Amino acid sequence: RRTPDLAGPDCRSERLRRMRGDWYAHGSAGLRTTGAEAGHGSRDRSPPARGHARLASLPRAPARDTGRRIAVMNKPFPIIRRAPKERRVPVVVSVPHFGIEPLPGIVADHYREPGHATFPRGYTDAFAAEVYGDLHHAGASLVATPYSRLFVDVNRRRDDFEREGDAIVSGRGVVRTHGQDDRPIFSRPLTPAQIADRLRRFYDPYHTALDMLVDEAAARFGTVVVLDAHTASPRRMGDHEAVVGSRRGDTADPCLVDEVVERFRAHGLHAERDVPGYAGGYITQRFGRGSRGGSHAIQIEINARVLMSTTIAEHRERLRLGRPPLPDPEAVERARRCLRDVVQGLAKAVSSLDAGGDPANRADAR
Repeated sequence: RRTPDLAGPDCRSERLRRMRGDWYAHGSAGLRTTGAEAGHGSRDRSPPARGHARLASLPRAPARDTGRRIAVMNKPFPIIRRAPKERRVPVVVSVPHFGIEPLPGIVADHYREPGHATFPRGYTDAFAAEVYGDLHHAGASLVATPYSRLFVDVNRRRDDFEREGDAIVSGRGVVRTHGQDDRPIFSRPLTPAQIADRLRRFYDPYHTALDMLVDEAAARFGTVVVLDAHTASPRRMGDHEAVVGSRRGDTADPCLVDEVVERFRAHGLHAERDVPGYAGGYITQRFGRGSRGGSHAIQIEINARVLMSTTIAEHRERLRLGRPPLPDPEAVERARRCLRDVVQGLAKAVSSLDAGGDPANRADAR
């Protein structure tokens, strides 16, 4: 399929002119999604979108010949991990910024500058895979993506991107084409048709899988808690160690929020409620109280500062160079124990809530 000429006389935007160069093919492999355990590894207030596409196994098409080898998708997408059925609890964990991988077919030539090839790692949540990745062992159902949110941010509305004319020129939202300095990241812009294809392949299946896990838990337990799980940049999060967000009480019963906060504090992590900027994003809103049956949603943010073994300056330099951040093994293990305790505590709190217990007197739920 011929690439549209976005560098010709009709390309009037100065920003688009700066983005001339080789465009890239997205890779033609089909999606693989699975309902079985699959091993791997700004917050928005707008109304949630509905009607995500159903999961499908698409046929694998040959990659377009560009004179170099193009990677094809051979990883499970999205990542789904479940406990054995008899051990499952009414908690679903979404880790939307889990992955560090570029999309299939993306290679160094596709970035405007060589240094931009390190961006996929920088746009992920540091240590999210290590901290949240095994919560299915505590009984939760988990969904995550192996791909960096630089390419598709599944914690945004599906239509949350900016455009100039026929090209996407977006420094925020569900896709990013520009960095914080307003400079283009890639050699050429995305068109609306390319964005639609990307969302169909890398956004819709994530939300369909999340819907499926929530519906399964709701059918079995009635009430279900969705944990939207993140780590946060030390530069942005400052001195806050952990934040538990429920959009100021809109998305979850206060007793469930209290449960999470108290479990964090029991493990020596100072958790605060609804710090501005971390009160809850799109997924928290989409599954929040009153949005669908008996679901509640809570966003967890852990400051990466409390998980790293380096200084913040060293951490940022490693990301700039495309090197993996260095965890503090003891701190990561403490966070893992804390989160397993959170999952188990929420399961008991849900039982108490369903039984009509007084949230102020839940000693028996611990």
